[in-house]
This record gives sequence, C-alpha cells and structure tokens, in this order.
Amino acid sequence: MSMDKVIYQSEDDIMVTMIADPPALKDKTTGLWRDGPLPPELAWAEQLSQLHYRVFLVELYEAIGAACIHDDWVGVAELLEDWEATAEVDANERLSKYLLSKPEEKDYQES
Repeated sequence: MSMDKVIYQSEDDIMVTMIADPPALKDKTTGLWRDGPLPPELAWAEQLSQLHYRVFLVELYEAIGAACIHDDWVGVAELLEDWEATAEVDANERLSKYLLSKPEEKDYQES
C-alpha cells in the first residue's frame, strides 16, 4: 500500500494521524523519547505500563525503520492500533488481572 493512502485512526475516532507524511510522523513520535507532554494523538501511550511503554518504543522504532526502507506504512498503523488497545487494557486494572489470571480463576464481570 502506498504511503499516501495510509491513515491511522483510533477506535473512538478522536485521533487521526496521517502516516503519509513521514516528517510529521517523526515530529509526533519524537516526543515519546523526550521529557514533556506527549502529542495529543499519542496521549494513550501514557496509560501503558512501564514495561509495555519500553517495548512499544522499541517496536515503533523498528516499524518506522522498516516502513522507510520498504515504503510500506501499514505496519506502523497496525502497530499503533495494537498498542492503543494494550494501553486500554493496562489502564483497566481489573481487566488486566483477569486476562493474566489462570483459566480457573476467571470470573470477570463488566461493571
């Protein structure tokens, strides 16, 4: 897929990041490595656990490198979508414990 056709949009339609513009993507993701506030489009990353945040940065770095080499940004869009879902789970302590529990302990009920 061509870079100019790839759009990452969060599940709740709040964030839209055009991945078709690598310099803009670089500007948005550079904030992940610096101190200070994250770009609003990536604010969900603050909900990641410390370990997940570190893994996310490594995977994002690798995905952007591969996208630059192969001119295929679909993987970056999918990675952002997957990590946003992980952030939602990390933010919900009950759900996270339920998903990590042994099968016989699973009695999670949505409140």
